[in-house]
Amino acid sequence: MSVEIEIVSKNNDVKGGVIAASFKALKSSVNGTYKTYGDCTFVVKHDSKSFVLIQDVTDSLVVTWIEKSLGETRLKAIEKILSTRIKSEVKPTAKSESKK
Repeated sequence: MSVEIEIVSKNNDVKGGVIAASFKALKSSVNGTYKTYGDCTFVVKHDSKSFVLIQDVTDSLVVTWIEKSLGETRLKAIEKILSTRIKSEVKPTAKSESKK
């Protein structure tokens, strides 16, 4: 997938678990970078062996959680939205204008 996810913010509960994250999805083109924003919430299992305290949570880990939460269908939809925006804003070049 050609969409990059960046973390905007993380929210944690009183026990130090990440319960939500805001993100921006980015897709680059020759005309610049296009973005859209979103939010995800997470179910935290504090007594789980896989529980990670907020101070040990990296952005790449949160991106993994977001991608899992969104699922392939929603990630493809985000990519399609950004691709459509890119195509609608592409300006014709001098070469393509001369072909008309």
